[in-house]
Amino acid sequence: MFKIIIFSADEDTFLKKKYDLEKMAIRSENIIWCDSGKRNRIAFINDFVDQWLFFIDYDCVICQDVLDCIRKLISLSVNPSNLVFAGSYSNPIAASYFQKAHNFIANSWLEQSYSGKDYKLILGGVFLIYSSQMIKNDEEILFWGAEDKFLSHRLNELKFKMNHINELSVLHETNSSCWHFLRRAYLHGRNEVKYIKNNKNKISYLFWIRKIGFVNLSLLPLVLLHFCIQKAAKLIQTVRH
Repeated sequence: MFKIIIFSADEDTFLKKKYDLEKMAIRSENIIWCDSGKRNRIAFINDFVDQWLFFIDYDCVICQDVLDCIRKLISLSVNPSNLVFAGSYSNPIAASYFQKAHNFIANSWLEQSYSGKDYKLILGGVFLIYSSQMIKNDEEILFWGAEDKFLSHRLNELKFKMNHINELSVLHETNSSCWHFLRRAYLHGRNEVKYIKNNKNKISYLFWIRKIGFVNLSLLPLVLLHFCIQKAAKLIQTVRH
């Protein structure tokens, strides 16, 4: 059995998500609210050592296929220890330009980490984890933007076995506004400098060029904008330090 941890700052949103999951035959006691304004994901992992946890964000939607995939992964993992399965985002129906760009950047960022020898990453809104030990939590640092990267680096430092599973894909109904897109890019850059030391994930421009190709060429302006804002935020934060 596994527990589903819903990451949300709003209890009403959590309750709605919980109701939807209960209709999919998930028992109420296995659906837990992670109040993102009070606790981070590491705290909940530490609360449930030696248990399977599936994390989703409040703006993610899972289907029966995802639940079946989780159960299959768990059944195949004999004597699990410090194990992570990273999932990916899919676009909602009639996704906006900013939503498509947001999910493309997130998925490409994830995939790049599994294409080489760099640290492996996870997307905060969709991953399955089994932790056999406590993870250093620095008095529960709370921040939005790159928290999943912060967690990823902690897991890599502890030699967690990281896996990327394509079938573990949730519908990501992220905020479709321009402001959300710009703010996210800035905070990712700022927080990376502020919280993540010895970052080993360098951008592979060749990888990104191949990912964009002709199929995703329309997203190129926003991809470039994202990286420009992120780079500017890093420089500003570095100067402040």
